Amino acid sequence: MEYNFDTLFAKVDRSLKPFASDKNLKRDILKVWFSIDENLTIRFLYQTSAGRKYPFLSNFNIGISPNIRNMNGYWSSGIRIGLSYRFMEELAASLDFETSYMFTSAQKADVYEWVDLSIFTFGEKKVNGGLSLGYLINEKEVVFNKNNFRLGFPIGVSKYIIITPEFYFNDFFKATKEEDRYFAVKISLGL
Repeated sequence: MEYNFDTLFAKVDRSLKPFASDKNLKRDILKVWFSIDENLTIRFLYQTSAGRKYPFLSNFNIGISPNIRNMNGYWSSGIRIGLSYRFMEELAASLDFETSYMFTSAQKADVYEWVDLSIFTFGEKKVNGGLSLGYLINEKEVVFNKNNFRLGFPIGVSKYIIITPEFYFNDFFKATKEEDRYFAVKISLGL
């Protein structure tokens, strides 16, 4: 019996299409055993997921996120570059570097650089919520004092938009004067 392999491969591709759309198998190697009769009818005998191709590396993600923030009446814009690792389907951690441009006067913008460590949960295609802790690595005396920390609570409002209320403190949350405490709201666009 002779087979037309072009037709055979096309039928196999069509038969495997449901497996390709399964989000649980997206990063997995799929093992499928099937039989083909003389009419080129495909019958699946067995299927299994063989696990991730590169289980450790496939959970890393590099992201870029522009943002805008209002803090005690000051406007800033910034960009965040982050490396995140997804521990499981619903939980991830991220190490981020953010550069912010604070507009304290009409003539100039001050530049501040932060490092953040975050943990967040995922829901249906978006960030549900989380917790982030940041440290100011480029210290300027215009808006912030030395040893500034920030605590944020990211909340996903859509697949690409995250709103984060942030609280700024100095000396590891020991701000003694009211002017050393800041509150901000940041809106980020996740890319």
